[in-house]
Amino acid sequence: MRQIIFALILIGTMGNSKAHLKVSDAKIYYIPSSSGPAAGYMDLKNENSFAVSIKNITSLQFGKVEWHRSEIKNGMATMSKIEKPKFTPNQKIRLAPGGNHLMLFKPKESIDRLSNVEITFEYDDLKKQTISLEIENYTNGENNHH
Repeated sequence: MRQIIFALILIGTMGNSKAHLKVSDAKIYYIPSSSGPAAGYMDLKNENSFAVSIKNITSLQFGKVEWHRSEIKNGMATMSKIEKPKFTPNQKIRLAPGGNHLMLFKPKESIDRLSNVEITFEYDDLKKQTISLEIENYTNGENNHH
C-alpha cells in the first residue's frame, strides 16, 4: 500500500516539473532611431532531466521574433533561421554575436523610449516563459548585433 501511495505522489509531482530554461544576461542591441531589427542575446540552460523545445517566440513590442544562427561556411558568413530550438538535459546555450541569437523584427513602438523588451518562449508542452531583455544601444563597432 505504501508503494502505491508513493508511486501516486511521484506521478503527481512529475506533471508539475517546469519546462522553463534558466536565463541570465538577457539583452538586446539595436541601432538608435532605427526601425530595423534588433538582436537578442542571453545565456540559457536547461536544468531539467528531460529535453525542452521552444515551439514559438513572441513579443508584444515586436511583430516577429526568430531564433537565428550565424556561422562562417567556406569563408562566407551565413545566417539561418532555427525553427524549433531544442535543449538536451543540462545543456547550456549562449546567444551571442557571431552564433546563436534572436532577431526581433518590426518594432511596434520606438525602442528609444523603452527600458526593456519582453519576449515569451512557448514550449512544446504549451508552457510559457516571459523574459525581460535589457536594451543596449548599438553605438560603435564593438557591438556586432548578429
